[in-house]
Amino acid sequence: MNCRLLEGLSIRLFKGLSKGLSETAANIYKIYADNYITRSDIANRIGISLTAVQKHINKLKSLRFIDRDGSTGHGNWIVIE
Repeated sequence: MNCRLLEGLSIRLFKGLSKGLSETAANIYKIYADNYITRSDIANRIGISLTAVQKHINKLKSLRFIDRDGSTGHGNWIVIE
């Protein structure tokens, strides 16, 4: 990941945390910024339930940090910079 992108993500995360984004959601956002990963993998990596992962994903979507491209089974997540 290049420095400019990383700096932009850090600024967005700081602003998001000030708008009520939880640290767990911020960690999920960082994982999406670095990988294509499933909710199950995120749950295992962070140590939370699938339901909790979905709750944080919904928050990230509502704050326009991530968006979905394509269907549930064949799409991918887009990190909005």
